[in-house]
Amino acid sequence: MRTFPMLVVAAFSSCPALACSKSEKPAPAPAASAPAEATSAPAEEPKAPAPDDLDVARLQSSMKCPGSAYKAACAVLDQFKKGTAWDLTMIRGADARYFGQGVEVGPDGAVERYYFFIAKRVPLNEVSASDLPLKLSFRPLETTRNVELAQAPKLMRLLEKDDAVSRTISTVKYVLDYAPATWDGASATKGVSTFAQTASGAYVRMVDNRRLVFVQPSLTRPGAQPGEGTYVLLYPVSW
Repeated sequence: MRTFPMLVVAAFSSCPALACSKSEKPAPAPAASAPAEATSAPAEEPKAPAPDDLDVARLQSSMKCPGSAYKAACAVLDQFKKGTAWDLTMIRGADARYFGQGVEVGPDGAVERYYFFIAKRVPLNEVSASDLPLKLSFRPLETTRNVELAQAPKLMRLLEKDDAVSRTISTVKYVLDYAPATWDGASATKGVSTFAQTASGAYVRMVDNRRLVFVQPSLTRPGAQPGEGTYVLLYPVSW
């Protein structure tokens, strides 16, 4: 029978059942302690406070808008004031690219220029806890790009009418093919604007769910006068 070996073991045991004290039983092996680092949660990165939004009314007052030497900049500021928060879901591809005309106001007056702007969404682990999952590049169309500058007015006319644009326009090809060497970060402000972390800081709002308004006051330049900065209305070329 299969129970026979069990009976033999019981018969020859040196400690019959019920005769052994509890103290004679072997002590259980101590449980291995878990490493300290396994039980401690990683410290969360502290969030920096959101920057203040641009005080549009104060800036307009200091520039004596709308009728002043800063007339073109005032027109952009008026659009900016009407703008809403930038809807980042509008960036549907690898990135979104914008082109527009604006004005750069400096100590010697205002100069109209063409600009382009690139925005791409990135994973959250590629930015700090205080930043939006976004990388930006804002640039003027260089004065050395003669062909692109010559065709820029044609591109602007098409964009203003919301017409389709083609790579056959040299300006379009340049903007679409441009690969930024460096990128700026972005964060939400306490107000409506998105704060672009450029060298001097800039503010971005959306108009008509399509265009972007970019305002970059020259607040960090020593001796800068009220109103100095860059004011641009940008149209989507690709998104």
